[in-house]
Amino acid sequence: MSLRRELVLFAALAEVYVDALRRSLLPDTTLSPLQAKNRGLLPREGTVADVSYRFHGIGCAFVMSDERVVDVDFHQGVVPMFDVERAGHYVEAAPEDISEELQRLTAAGVLSCAQPGWYHLTD
Repeated sequence: MSLRRELVLFAALAEVYVDALRRSLLPDTTLSPLQAKNRGLLPREGTVADVSYRFHGIGCAFVMSDERVVDVDFHQGVVPMFDVERAGHYVEAAPEDISEELQRLTAAGVLSCAQPGWYHLTD
């Protein structure tokens, strides 16, 4: 699979897993998963959507059955975002190559870059 496809898949999986955590909060989905964890509504570690998750600092790491990791930070406590390092936990490529491809995906409108170096799937 090409680096571009792997990065788009990584970004999409991040959205899917974070959304699964949000849905687990029904009926109150107004909180982000990080906010829910901080209020004791979600455990620090668990399983959702057939992956294990573990909150850390301002983020959450999702470990897939093949041991690949989808790791995000919740900027402003709400928006799940990733940087080159986090994408590198999922994609096996040189950081420079990941960075260049993330910039190309942002220029193409596939990803958004709300803060320098931090990306998320475009709405």
